[in-house]
Amino acid sequence: MQHKDGSYRWIDDSRRLIRDAKNQPTELVGVWSDITKRKQVQDELYESERRFREMLDNLDLASVMVDREGRVTYCNDYFLRLTGWEREEVMGVNWFERFVPPERAEDARKRFPVLLGGHLRHTTNEIITRAGQRRLLQWNNSLTYSPSGEVVGTASVAEDITDRVRIEKQLLRTQRLESLGTLAGGIAHDLNNLLLPILMGVTLLKRFDPNEPSRKAIDNIERSVRRGSELVKQVLLFARGGETSRKVVQLAEVVREVETMVNSTFPKDISIDVSVAPDLRPVTGDPTQLSQVLLNLCVNARDAMPGGGQLLISATNADNSGLDAVLQKGKPYIVLQVTDTGAGMPKEIIDRIFDPFYTTKEVGKGTGLGLSTAQGIITSHGGFISVFSKLGEGSMFTVHLPAAVEPASVKGAEDAAPLHGNGELILVVDDDASVASITRQTLEVFGYEVLTAEEGAQAIDIFSHRAADIALVLTDMAMPVIDGAALITALNRMAPGVRIIATTGNESAPSISKINRTDVTHILSKPYTAEQLLRAIAEALGKTARRDE
Repeated sequence: MQHKDGSYRWIDDSRRLIRDAKNQPTELVGVWSDITKRKQVQDELYESERRFREMLDNLDLASVMVDREGRVTYCNDYFLRLTGWEREEVMGVNWFERFVPPERAEDARKRFPVLLGGHLRHTTNEIITRAGQRRLLQWNNSLTYSPSGEVVGTASVAEDITDRVRIEKQLLRTQRLESLGTLAGGIAHDLNNLLLPILMGVTLLKRFDPNEPSRKAIDNIERSVRRGSELVKQVLLFARGGETSRKVVQLAEVVREVETMVNSTFPKDISIDVSVAPDLRPVTGDPTQLSQVLLNLCVNARDAMPGGGQLLISATNADNSGLDAVLQKGKPYIVLQVTDTGAGMPKEIIDRIFDPFYTTKEVGKGTGLGLSTAQGIITSHGGFISVFSKLGEGSMFTVHLPAAVEPASVKGAEDAAPLHGNGELILVVDDDASVASITRQTLEVFGYEVLTAEEGAQAIDIFSHRAADIALVLTDMAMPVIDGAALITALNRMAPGVRIIATTGNESAPSISKINRTDVTHILSKPYTAEQLLRAIAEALGKTARRDE
């Protein structure tokens, strides 16, 4: 209705028909009420609610309202996208039956009255999506009231912190590894100093022409010490991260190491079969990283067979025909395969399996970095990885790595007889008495004269008196007060061009970089064999030493 001032008014029109005694209509009585203000209040309330809902729907936060019985009375669009449910499938549903993990449902029900009592304003817990995945949410909770002031339910807004928590855990893990790297660098030198006398002592024992049982025992000691040395290097490389040591690697040895590890740690209901081609070509790479790739694939296979099954690891030379030839572009490759008889994977999971932080495992049971890390390592080695899987039929991961041509002279060099000296004087500098002693004994047996010094200052004093006689200095890098780097600098000032071999029990990049900045002739990594030491000395002296007959 239009007012006399030109504005329009909302009118509540209430009419009643009046009838006489014979029930005949006689008149119409009407009452008009001006409800303009009430209508304006209703419109403003409706507009406020519309804006509020629109704001909640546009937030990247989950918003949920639950009544006193735990039934969902409202949820925003983000919550639907997060969980994968349709709105009609959520409204009126009991929160604890559908969205709370089964093992936590009873506890959540018991805590709900505490929430209704105005407590638990901030909580963090998991919910289950329609696909069965778990998401970790951080909630801010408040209460909803009836017009009379009675609590009728809760209104909560939550942030999905699943990915953030995963990244934080990965960051903490990286920080722990950095600490481990610092610790490993500190103890690697000491551990290698313990192994070195044993390894060099083996060479001396062999010179006494032991009988067959003794030789077998000596060979076993040598193998064990070499393996211990490799383990120290692997821990150091893995802990420091990103520092790689590329060399010719016999992949068969990597497979055997991983086989030993999985046989001793995997459940007994998983049978493990290994097949390695006898003529398997070597590859060029970092043995620690290649072990990590194979171990990651084996662990994934184990997790795919919670009820047991069969794990097959195979390594062969790639076929030079068909698809392999196209992928290899005419280059020789080796093929490493890990096959399991587990549950298999659907296509939608296979398409994302190498994505960083993507995992189908429960929160806390997987970082989603295993396969992405493996793919990165393989790519950095010039290779590629593929996967074939069917639901109920298991999975097969195939890794192609470019083959390397192993120099024929490498093995011959290792098997060659030790090199003899011709009475040259060697100054051995090492603060570890056992290392200095076995080094002196070895060099003297093989025709050298030896002087020893326990630390840098003593070495400088000896060198200042015998510089004209000393043919070469063999010095450890990690020593107290005057370390190897400072000693090398001092010796070069005293006698420019002096032949120096640096030894180190820490092959980390910073340590090697520090050595490279000095004027050294050769670098020997502890624990080295007598053959390696003698050959390095012969090369440093630039002479052709006679063979031990």
